[in-house]
Amino acid sequence: MKQFTKFILLLIGIVVHMGCFSHSTQSTVVITEEQLRACEKKMHVSFPASSQPLGIQEVTGWLDDQLYLKLQIPTQDLESFLKSSPFAGKQLRTDRSEILDDKNLSWWKPESVKNFQSAQAALPDAKYLDILIDLDSEDKIIIYLAWFET
Repeated sequence: MKQFTKFILLLIGIVVHMGCFSHSTQSTVVITEEQLRACEKKMHVSFPASSQPLGIQEVTGWLDDQLYLKLQIPTQDLESFLKSSPFAGKQLRTDRSEILDDKNLSWWKPESVKNFQSAQAALPDAKYLDILIDLDSEDKIIIYLAWFET
């Protein structure tokens, strides 16, 4: 009977462990309007109509979920985007970014950006949003956004 009880407890432990550590990672460069609207809601931002999404990755099921989005906007839309975002009024840094490369994502290379502005914003419910604004081109802006829970 003791062996059976130990076996059952071991089996329960394995099931709980697998449930706690199961996760899902979805990454694509083809982004639907529905996905973009979901990003806006989660990130507390409003993307300009001229936005061109370039890539998205969502990691769920871990202890803390994560969402990465890269998009392009015309230079003239940057100011209005920032004013209506959690970064409004924040000092943007040019010396350091919180957003790092991911070697598994060919489209996510923020560390290659030479001229940038960056910041982090606290969101409700212990969530955060990091931004890196790629200023290497004069006619377009590339924005990297990283949302995560803590």
